[in-house]
Amino acid sequence: MEHPMWAKDIRYRTNPDRVKNRGRLHQIIQDVIQHRRVSDWVAILEDHGVPAGPVRTVPEAVAWRESLPHSPISVLEGVPQIALPWDFSDTQSLPRTRPPQLGEHTEEVWMLYHSLREGP
Repeated sequence: MEHPMWAKDIRYRTNPDRVKNRGRLHQIIQDVIQHRRVSDWVAILEDHGVPAGPVRTVPEAVAWRESLPHSPISVLEGVPQIALPWDFSDTQSLPRTRPPQLGEHTEEVWMLYHSLREGP
């Protein structure tokens, strides 16, 4: 980020230091990153061996994935979902079950929760 003095700053030297000073660190990083495009930061990070990519909205993710060989949308039991962003060889990564309906597993979750609280 072209600020090597941050690495020497006692407020950010260790992870506990960075956590303690998170608000200030967040602000100075924000002040720097806002002056470049996302694509610039992705390129800079990748050049330094840091895996990176933009955070996309759902419509952006769908539009981006549509340029790839596999569909960005999978439909399972009538429920459309965003497909996983990677493929293994020639096999597309697809979910095996649909997401639960709101409240579908509430009773089982509560029973498990109470059994764990009560102990053996």
